[in-house]
Amino acid sequence: DDDFYADEARADDAGDYGFNADNDIVTGAGEGRLKLLTDQVSNDGLVAMGGRSFSIRNTDGDLVWDSGDQLDRIAAQFGTYDDGRSDDKGVEPEHVEIATLGNRSFAFITLERSTDSLIPVYEITDVTAPTHVHTFLAPDSVAPESTRFVNTSNVGGVLLAASEVSGTVDTFGFN
Repeated sequence: DDDFYADEARADDAGDYGFNADNDIVTGAGEGRLKLLTDQVSNDGLVAMGGRSFSIRNTDGDLVWDSGDQLDRIAAQFGTYDDGRSDDKGVEPEHVEIATLGNRSFAFITLERSTDSLIPVYEITDVTAPTHVHTFLAPDSVAPESTRFVNTSNVGGVLLAASEVSGTVDTFGFN
C-alpha cells in the first residue's frame, strides 16, 4: 500500500491477475491482506512479499532446506509476534550469523520485526535437516540488526546482538 511497488496487490485480488485455485488465503478464510507480486501470480501459484524464513542452498544454488513458517511460530510462542506484520513481512529475518563449535555448526537468525529482540538458534550441522535448539530473547531491545559470534573456546562463545531501534547491544552465552 505504498507508491514504491506498482506490481503488488492484496491476496484477495489475486483473481484479477489470473489466480483461480482454491486457497484459504484468497477466499477470505485466511489472510486476504497478504501482499503479492502481481507479475508472479499464476493460475495456481502466488508469490508473497517479505522475508518469513531462512533457506539453505548448496553451492549450485539449489534449495536444500527452508524453515517455512517456523520463525513466525517461534515468535508467537515467545509472545513477540507482531500480528500487524502478518500481511507484509512477518518477523523479517534480518541477519544470519554462523558459528562452528567443535564439529557442530549453528545459525543464529536475527528477527527484526518481533516486538522484542528475538534470535532463534538452529543446529545446521546436517544442512538437510536443521533443528531449532534454542531462542534468545532480549525484552528491552527492539529490531536486532546484526550479530557477531565470538568463540571463547572450541565448544562455546558469546553472541553479540546490536539493535537499531532501541540502540542496545545484548550479549548471550552459548555452548
